[in-house]
Amino acid sequence: MTTRPHRRKERKKQSEERCDFRSLYFRSAKSDAHDILSVYRPFVADSERSFIRLWEIFSATICFTSFNGRNAKTMHGFRLSVVLAFAYLLLAGCKNNRDRETFLISTPAAAYRVQMDSICTDSFSISSFTAKEENGKPISTWKLNYPVFRFLSADVDGDGTKDILVGVIKPTRFDSVSRKRIFIFKLLDGHIRPLWLGSRVSRPLQDFNTIPIGGVAVIRTIELEQNGKYLVAEYKWQGFGLTFSKYIARNIDLYKARRWLADTNQ
Repeated sequence: MTTRPHRRKERKKQSEERCDFRSLYFRSAKSDAHDILSVYRPFVADSERSFIRLWEIFSATICFTSFNGRNAKTMHGFRLSVVLAFAYLLLAGCKNNRDRETFLISTPAAAYRVQMDSICTDSFSISSFTAKEENGKPISTWKLNYPVFRFLSADVDGDGTKDILVGVIKPTRFDSVSRKRIFIFKLLDGHIRPLWLGSRVSRPLQDFNTIPIGGVAVIRTIELEQNGKYLVAEYKWQGFGLTFSKYIARNIDLYKARRWLADTNQ
């Protein structure tokens, strides 16, 4: 027959084991969050800390309220199923929530529909179709595995056919910091080909637009000055890339800079 002091010792030992197990589970939950982020980092990059903390709280709550110290094997199996379910919902939610932008580009040979799909927060793809096909197979697709902040079409190189301009946020081989940059693509027989994958402009880029001048589009940018103010500059196509043309305004606030960017008549 078990005595009361012995039962108290057993209960105390079980309680200590549960506390140790819960502490281990909490640390493991944090590890799970980092594991998910390592795979799905592009989808949750804007709220990484919040995601980790939310996952910790969710996992710990499941542990404390539902199992209350059950055996480790059962807990591990349940935790693994929750991880997989959470990852599936995260990925499925991104794929089912696509934003789409489309414009037409006419060439001497044919007209094409260029379409950008937002696969998720920081993953995009550009696809080209013949203008007559609504839901056909794309002729060409170019994936952009980083954020996109601008998507335009304009004849930058002056050959009479509109080009594809994309504002991206990414590091480069010579610049490890993720910055805003301008990519220019061209359609060759309906296939998307890079025309200029610029590393940077003269100052840190904030935004850009295209301005038609004499049948050719120049690129007007908002850039950050060293003193914290902003400048508006223009770049034109020359030879094999963009070259600086002139400053429109300097040492102005962001509101005035955006007015210059939006006004195509200035």
